[in-house]
Amino acid sequence: NQYIDFWDAAGVNVACGTYAGPGPIERAFEDSVTGIAQARSIVDALEDRMLLVLEADHIERAQRENKHGLIIDFQNTTPFSDDLDRIALFHNMGLRMCQLTYNISNLAGGGCTEVHKSGLTSFGRAVVERLNELTIIVDVSHCSEQVGWDAVEISTSPVIVSHSCSASVCYHDRGKSDVFAKAIADQGGFIGVVTIPGFIQKTTEATLDDVADHVTHLVNAMGIEHVGIGTDK
Repeated sequence: NQYIDFWDAAGVNVACGTYAGPGPIERAFEDSVTGIAQARSIVDALEDRMLLVLEADHIERAQRENKHGLIIDFQNTTPFSDDLDRIALFHNMGLRMCQLTYNISNLAGGGCTEVHKSGLTSFGRAVVERLNELTIIVDVSHCSEQVGWDAVEISTSPVIVSHSCSASVCYHDRGKSDVFAKAIADQGGFIGVVTIPGFIQKTTEATLDDVADHVTHLVNAMGIEHVGIGTDK
């Protein structure tokens, strides 16, 4: 099966599949429902080699049973529109990780590429609270840093930055400051370092040394247990 061959070639046991990101707001709900339905159909059809990760133990199970685990994630909250009850709907469909904004502002808060990088709105705060209630991981990778600070302040669970970089090593709109990285670590979260050249180097080319520079810097700022690889590939 070509799909499984891709997983095997990558050498990855468990990975995230993103089913909400940039795109027309008016289609966000429908597109996410369709994408998750298709993903779950694939997992069901390949149940001898794949499983849907719904809890932490499933990651260990995937390793133990030599299967590939799929984590369903959102990189935007636009599929929720202004309806908090949709969060439970998507949780029932398998959503386990949710980024609050994708580069630009939405109903939840500000994005990292906006001119005025605002924080969480009242609705965004309610979203974080509902994500906590349902044990869905709060991700602030593409968010403004103020959204990150607001999320850390109100979240009862560790907030993560699944794929980003160190703004101190090389500035990028999505990069995170050392003081914010430390706040993420203090709450028990982590930062995954991207491998996209333009995010970690000022040119369009980069090497593994550039990736290592970001990893090393963040390890010094956060502690090694709070730094990982978030390739964004």
